[in-house]
Amino acid sequence: MRTHSDPIPPVTRRGARRPTALLLSLVLGFALGPSPSPGSELAADLDARLAGWRDRGFSGVVLVRAGGSTVLHRGYGLARRSPEIPNRPGTVFPVASLAKLLTATMVLQLVEEGKLSPDDTIDRFLGSRVPEAKREITVHHLLTHTSGLPRYHDSRGDFERMSRDGALSAILGADLAAAPGAECSYSNAGYTLLALVIEKVTGREFPDYQVERIIDPAGMERTGYFRDRRWTTATTAVGYVNGRARGSAATFPGTWWALWGNAGLVSTAADLARFVEALADGTLLGPESLATMRRHYAVFDEEDGVFQAHGFRVRTTPRGTTEMLHGGGTDFGLSAYLRWFPDEDALVIVQSNATIAGRSPVVKVSDDVVAGLFGEAESGPLHPQAPTTSRDDTR
Repeated sequence: MRTHSDPIPPVTRRGARRPTALLLSLVLGFALGPSPSPGSELAADLDARLAGWRDRGFSGVVLVRAGGSTVLHRGYGLARRSPEIPNRPGTVFPVASLAKLLTATMVLQLVEEGKLSPDDTIDRFLGSRVPEAKREITVHHLLTHTSGLPRYHDSRGDFERMSRDGALSAILGADLAAAPGAECSYSNAGYTLLALVIEKVTGREFPDYQVERIIDPAGMERTGYFRDRRWTTATTAVGYVNGRARGSAATFPGTWWALWGNAGLVSTAADLARFVEALADGTLLGPESLATMRRHYAVFDEEDGVFQAHGFRVRTTPRGTTEMLHGGGTDFGLSAYLRWFPDEDALVIVQSNATIAGRSPVVKVSDDVVAGLFGEAESGPLHPQAPTTSRDDTR
């Protein structure tokens, strides 16, 4: 069995805020409730479920936290098939659209500092370049995918060497799919526009500012971008689509303005958990801003009862609690899914580097883990309507 486990090592966060009583009363952290032991019956049950998925082709890393403890944090299958290198807890994966959660957090930090408002229209920051039809688009619209902007602004895929000005021209020049505020329609272009707004407000380059305001304070020590010198063939997961190798964070060409703000981030499951903890304990945001990340602003998927908040999607669980979630997919067999249950003090993160029958397995694998975590029935086989692996976001 190619299964590797490891606890999350402690980290020291820079500039951490002291949690407030109000924040704790919102039950948005990891400090409450019982603390299952990693060697408990629950951990064994989850590992057995995941071993079953591994036998069906799942390859990746899974992290489960509950009650302030890491219940399970293990790698399954191979990060690289030739030569064989197993997935380990510290294996680095592109996380695709999960990067939007960091972008949304940066915007909300600027709101807290009084440097912008969710109600600000984009022409406040981008001036006369904004055409008349787009002058009603607000920061809130961008955060909630209700701007009417198209899904993509690039023409040649993730690695198009698009400049800052090229991205702005493409986004502002695109036809609107709907009037601003009229409907929720997922937009990578909208989150790249948020990154451009962040640069205008701060006078800083987006990736440098993200490191300073999010990555370093949260203690995300193995988080960065494509072609970082830290990533090696031994530490990064290679994506496989129908068995064919499609590259890794160590070999992808780089990150340009086709991706900044909406994707392009590389991380580990442990670092993603640290990000969530830094949200929960007040390191990154105050309670009022955090509350907007679980508020039902727009209908994202009516059939599944999923709503769009600032950054996160949210829904009410069968237990009457809140689930905050987001996924990310690539065209290269690499995908990720994050599911946070703040009212129940639980977190599930699934990263995968291989398709099963041409589709990303992260949603169905996470469904099975969540079922085990909350004592529900085991999930069935991979649903035929599960998303294909693509840069279209999972779920």
